[in-house]
Amino acid sequence: MSSVPKVCSFRGARELVMQRVWSKSRLLEQKGIPVTHDMFGRLIKEEWKVVKEEAARVCPIVSFEEIQKILGEYKAEGVVESEKIEGAAKPVEAKVAVSLKAQRLEE
Repeated sequence: MSSVPKVCSFRGARELVMQRVWSKSRLLEQKGIPVTHDMFGRLIKEEWKVVKEEAARVCPIVSFEEIQKILGEYKAEGVVESEKIEGAAKPVEAKVAVSLKAQRLEE
């Protein structure tokens, strides 16, 4: 299996974005600038733009039809696995404790 650059997968790109934004946040806070929720959100938006541009330069282009074909092949291979899962034990229903206050409210 070939290795996919981090910037080419959603999980990898998200990891890069968060690493970069946290780094910028630390830098700003070291300089005495508080990073508010709004500022953090803006930093994330800006970093996503940068990562998307990087991805456009680096990542291979795969059509949706190719993805469907690959997933179809994977699904065909997974039929045996789903048959194994059907024979497995059923999950047990958990009993949840209800507080006395909630019981009184129901009455």
